[in-house]
Amino acid sequence: MCGIVGCYGSDHRQKTIQSLKVIHHRGPDETVVKSFDDANVSIGVDRLAIQDLRKKIYPFFYRGRHLVYNGEIYNASGLA
Repeated sequence: MCGIVGCYGSDHRQKTIQSLKVIHHRGPDETVVKSFDDANVSIGVDRLAIQDLRKKIYPFFYRGRHLVYNGEIYNASGLA
């Protein structure tokens, strides 16, 4: 199961990285942090790859939105 975190504040990126280190065992296949410095927000995921073994797919980005989620999107071939 993946580990997902998000942090807000002046040191959001560092807090997100530290939080992901604590839950790294939940998703050892890929670790990604995306920071939005203008909003003082970071999101991160430790991904456990079960079905989709590709790298660099998180956070999911579509039409100006970023999303980190736990699970697969089925029948979504038209989104990428």
